[in-house]
Amino acid sequence: METLEGAANKRDQEHAIKLLRTFITIPQSDEDMQWAIDRMAQFKLSHNVDAFDCLIAAAASRNRLILYTRNIKHFQPLLGPLAVIPY
Repeated sequence: METLEGAANKRDQEHAIKLLRTFITIPQSDEDMQWAIDRMAQFKLSHNVDAFDCLIAAAASRNRLILYTRNIKHFQPLLGPLAVIPY
């Protein structure tokens, strides 16, 4: 959903949907939701993380998956070394 949020027009939106369909979806768990709420309370004011950031990070944290992101400012506090700039 965050990828779609960045689409500026219909063409961008269609491209984003096509790209997203190539990935495996990791379902959110109840524990992910609680993890996200806890991190939102901890880092919203100090690092300006938003709800999507916390939900994305929750699944990455639970599965110990590296999250490649250009938004290291928001994800580094949430994931530490699991947040990596892709290039």
